[in-house]
Amino acid sequence: MLQNIKLGGAERPLLFGQTVYKIYKRETGKNFADLLKGMEEGDTSALPDLVYWALRTGELALKMPPGDYDEIQVSLWLDEDKAAFEKCMEAFFDSILVTKDVMESQAKRITGGNGEPETTEKKMSLAKGDIGT
Repeated sequence: MLQNIKLGGAERPLLFGQTVYKIYKRETGKNFADLLKGMEEGDTSALPDLVYWALRTGELALKMPPGDYDEIQVSLWLDEDKAAFEKCMEAFFDSILVTKDVMESQAKRITGGNGEPETTEKKMSLAKGDIGT
């Protein structure tokens, strides 16, 4: 979800989501699961970079020119402003929940909600409106 945050003395757009995770993988070679595993193990070193990329993604979404800052400046801003850090982390974790919810919903759709993949025959029957007993 696109939102504004006051960071580094200015209001800036922030957008966490799939684009940020795509950039994370491109920049680090690690995927979303690697990121979460690292965080579970106490490695929070990626958080400032994720915020940086979320700021850049917000600028892209609004077709804004890139702001004049880098990853280190964003990290310093977060160190200096606890409220901004908390808001960024809330946005980050909200994006994880959205991703989790979508993935679980798709898994249920694929398996028909019972943990087993639906057969083509069953899908066709459901599509036609047949009600099986």
